[in-house]
Amino acid sequence: MYPLRIGTRSSLLATAQTAQVQKTMRDVFLLDTQQVLIQTGSVRRRDGSFVAALRTALLEGECDLAVHSLKDIPIAPHEGTLITAVLPREDPCDVLCARKDLTLTTLPSGAKVGTASARRRAQILNFRPDLDVVSLRGNIDKRLIHLDTLDAIVLSAAGLKRIDREDAITESFDIHDWPTAAGQGSLAIEVCRAQLDDPQNRVAVTYRLDNPMARVTTTAERGVLSLLQADCFSPIAVHAVYTANDKSLGLHAKVFSRDGKIFCESIRFARLVKQLTDTNQNHTKNSGSDDIGNALEVAMTLAKTVVDELLSKNAREILKQ
Repeated sequence: MYPLRIGTRSSLLATAQTAQVQKTMRDVFLLDTQQVLIQTGSVRRRDGSFVAALRTALLEGECDLAVHSLKDIPIAPHEGTLITAVLPREDPCDVLCARKDLTLTTLPSGAKVGTASARRRAQILNFRPDLDVVSLRGNIDKRLIHLDTLDAIVLSAAGLKRIDREDAITESFDIHDWPTAAGQGSLAIEVCRAQLDDPQNRVAVTYRLDNPMARVTTTAERGVLSLLQADCFSPIAVHAVYTANDKSLGLHAKVFSRDGKIFCESIRFARLVKQLTDTNQNHTKNSGSDDIGNALEVAMTLAKTVVDELLSKNAREILKQ
């Protein structure tokens, strides 16, 4: 039987992430897989071209499944494809990589800090308006090279860990004070919907990789962007956390002006009916099924509660600034 073909971007981070999925497929299902490199360009664009190229490859049969960073996937569902699994979440924090082991607090006034993210730019300027935040695009390994000409850059902890460059981190930002992008740290597996209708097709096994805790928390985070009619390019920071002891789901969101001078925030909690597990007990359906009760509905209701509060604090007007 031929190996399952996993579509991925060709960057160092993307192939490392896909290798992680390949190992899981081999360890859990004893399935052989192979990477199919899809050219998407090195710069993430608002039109979702990172993801669009992989989706086209799925629909045209070039690959059997695709691996994405969840934060890159557009919020609106795609008609021809389905996210069958959100994998266990890696560290969702942002980190600073700076010369001379400096931190965001100890960087000198006027220091140049690189980022490609409107959200990170706003958060940096909100905390240190005296810094010079410059645009820095490209793959994560290429960005690290720019530390030769910049004083610091802000990246995701998960990305650095996946390419074995945690040594570059000089400071990790507390997620409670510095929420990050919706879905940051999570990988998602996407398949062609038509293939799921074929009983001979093996892609349905990916349902079993779905992590209920990751699915529910990222659904709440992405729900905030959806209800605000925003996307991953908006200066919005959001993080959800599940606490098993009391089955509670917490959601923290901040909306910034692009210069970081103005922001509003909301922190809300909700109680789930059933305990979430770290594995999907339903081997044929994803976490959207009844096996995790009303958790996804609670997540979206919580997102609406948070967004309603943000709107009452002029979030839309802030986003326009």
